[in-house]
Amino acid sequence: MKKQIEDLKEHLIEGVAVQLPGSVAAEKGEYFQFTPAALIAGYKTSRIGGGVLRSLRHKAEFRVAEYHEDRETFIFISGTAIMLFLDLENGRAKMETAHLVRIKEGTKIIIEPGKGHFVPVAEGNETVCAVVEAPSMPAIKVELPEAVSAV
Repeated sequence: MKKQIEDLKEHLIEGVAVQLPGSVAAEKGEYFQFTPAALIAGYKTSRIGGGVLRSLRHKAEFRVAEYHEDRETFIFISGTAIMLFLDLENGRAKMETAHLVRIKEGTKIIIEPGKGHFVPVAEGNETVCAVVEAPSMPAIKVELPEAVSAV
C-alpha cells in the first residue's frame, strides 16, 4: 500500500493529540527559554517511565504496527520524523485508516491506548531524537497484511 506523507497537524488522526511547535508561547528570561506543554496526559497508573528514542534515516516502509494498553507521549527534540498511525479492530489493522505523517522537531503527541503506530524513521540525514513517556507496558505487535510505504 502506497501512502502520501502528510504533515502532522491537530485533529488529523483520531486518537493522537498534537501540540505543534509555536502553538504555545515561550517564556523568555535572560538566559533561558521555556515552552510549556499544553497537552496533559492522564495515565492509568502513577508508575511512569520512558526514555530517549533516537531514530536514523530509513526507508519509510512499515510492515508491523504496535499498540499499548495505556497512553504514550512523544516529545520530538530534533530531526524530522515519518511515523505510521492506523486503527486496529479485533487485533487486525484497518489498512484504509493508515496515515504516514511528517513530524517536525518541537512537536508533542499523546497516543491513546489501542491506537496502532510504529517507531518513527528519520526523513533526512539528521537523527530523530524524541523523549518518550509512558507506563511500563508491553508493545503488542500487529503484522500488517501489506507494507505501508511512502509514495
